[in-house]
Amino acid sequence: ARVMELIDNHACDGMILAPPFSDDAELIAMIRARQMPLACLAAGPATRGLAPGVGIDDEAAGYDLTRFLLAQGHRRFAFIDGLREHLSASLRYAGFRRALEGAGLDPDAARTARGNLTFLGGQEQLEGLLDGRPTAVVCANDDMAAGALYRAHQLGLSVPRDLSVAGFDDAPFTQMIWPPLTTISQPVFAMAQRAVDIVLHVISDPHARADYELVPHRIVKRDSVAAPV
Repeated sequence: ARVMELIDNHACDGMILAPPFSDDAELIAMIRARQMPLACLAAGPATRGLAPGVGIDDEAAGYDLTRFLLAQGHRRFAFIDGLREHLSASLRYAGFRRALEGAGLDPDAARTARGNLTFLGGQEQLEGLLDGRPTAVVCANDDMAAGALYRAHQLGLSVPRDLSVAGFDDAPFTQMIWPPLTTISQPVFAMAQRAVDIVLHVISDPHARADYELVPHRIVKRDSVAAPV
């Protein structure tokens, strides 16, 4: 409702939606119906065709990170997923499962939990996953990974000797925690700038064609991941 108030009150000339709003097809349709210049950040597959924007391929990112862990020798995994409505997290989990299947492992054997994408969520969910004796835990974002890392320390686990931890997004704090976090980097600032450029382009030319663009991700290898002992 607040988003539509901004438009109806002529409080903005263009709009950028980030998750979970960029996954809301009904909201996007309402904004487009008002002919408001729009760009979406990190939209899921269901809404990428509804409005221009920019993001990474989250499923491929989940696949690539899990393949990296498999290459380190890990075979017992856990995954801390995000909120159900956060489609980027769900896609990362889908890529995780695809990588396990490709390695001949049963993805259903990997213990999973649903967090809330916060530090506390990762902290709360880790302990319940340890019954499966994972050597690596993948978290759907860096905040939960940092929480899982903190809880591992509280439980007396050595990271990465006893447990490797990896996340997504390459948030600034991931270089400052101990050990520094292995994560998937998406060019957030470049993505935001590109979203602004798209909106400005549509403002200047309402008939201009603008598409949803995928940008490359990369694995940032830090000390929170190592080969299992």
